[in-house]
Amino acid sequence: MLNETHQAFGSQFNNLVDQNGNIVHYNVRFNRDEFEFIKDGGFADTGTYDYNGPLGINKRLFRFPDNTNGFTGEGATEVKSAWKILCTDTDTCAQIDDPSRYFSRKVLIYTPAETKTLKPFVQKGGLPRPTVITPATCELADVGLVGFHIAAKNFWAPQWIWPTFEHIDNVPGNAPDSEPEPFQFSFFNPDCGQVTLEMCLQERPGITPQSFAADPLLACCTNQVNIVNSNPSPGNKGQLIPLFPQTVVPIQVNRLDPIPDSGDQVSVAELNKLFRGLLADADSPLQYYVMVNSQWPLNGRVEADEDLYIINNSLCLDPDTPVSECITFLPGGLRNTTIETYDMSYCQPQNEDIGDDPANCTPETVVEDPHQFSSGGCMNCHFSSGTDSSFIWADGIEEQVPLN
Repeated sequence: MLNETHQAFGSQFNNLVDQNGNIVHYNVRFNRDEFEFIKDGGFADTGTYDYNGPLGINKRLFRFPDNTNGFTGEGATEVKSAWKILCTDTDTCAQIDDPSRYFSRKVLIYTPAETKTLKPFVQKGGLPRPTVITPATCELADVGLVGFHIAAKNFWAPQWIWPTFEHIDNVPGNAPDSEPEPFQFSFFNPDCGQVTLEMCLQERPGITPQSFAADPLLACCTNQVNIVNSNPSPGNKGQLIPLFPQTVVPIQVNRLDPIPDSGDQVSVAELNKLFRGLLADADSPLQYYVMVNSQWPLNGRVEADEDLYIINNSLCLDPDTPVSECITFLPGGLRNTTIETYDMSYCQPQNEDIGDDPANCTPETVVEDPHQFSSGGCMNCHFSSGTDSSFIWADGIEEQVPLN
């Protein structure tokens, strides 16, 4: 069952819409080691946790099992995945998807019931405000995997290892130069009108319905939230509610950090070539996916008896802090175009924290030479949200699905 449509920390505005006008859905899973640890510790009981994790314990000492302990000995592993609805109807699809190129599933897409108040908020004569009640829906759909994170807790990297993967058809730059370019992209329209970053900068953080109506070309601004799409759930279609339109606008997305083709030992591009070749030999649809990159702590556990949770469970964001007292990681920037579409800044961050913009980062100065920079990546985000860097806690509160 898929019921999530919003990217992290974005409320109703961080949804992603593909070139067919369909909303991308998200899913979070974790493995048996993590499940048994949570269950046995009572950490999932009602009222025992909040958005950041378990309550009533010292959170600095809360530790998921690594690959040296736990139920199976694999170590806690979490997966966040992004799925697009596969469109195969030539009469209704702007693009026809080839299901053989996707790791696919038949799923139930659940949309909860909604009650929305129509404007005007107060009618003449003091009449009650009209409302629209949209019933819950649960519909079958064929979906294809377009992106995923894998977070794995390791003894020598207790701050987890964070690889992220994408489908080669998502955006330009996912497939290597040695391959023919995909004949279409799920989240990029090469024929979109020409816009300048100066134009798009003025529309941060997102393209509003008013701006879009005045200039539809703004939909070609890359990696910016189209607020015109806010909460574009099927239940909202047909209802003339401001910010809840009848149609949705595809998001124009591009890659900001190229997939590395060189490295000290082996490049990401070489790893992709090796494993995609093996998957092609096995006739697996996973041959059409690439690893974008992987983040890991440079100074994780260095001695077997060292307790990293006491001295090294913070990021090295302050240049005056000794490295022995914090964690630094590589690579510095890492972004999945389907999961962190909007994690970008118009300013070059001064360190690993994408939010640490220079003091002179203002529209007046940036517009002189605008560039987009990607986020600080998985480790930067999850160190500051969720006990033991886990991303399951907020889901446990926000993404509940009724069992009846």
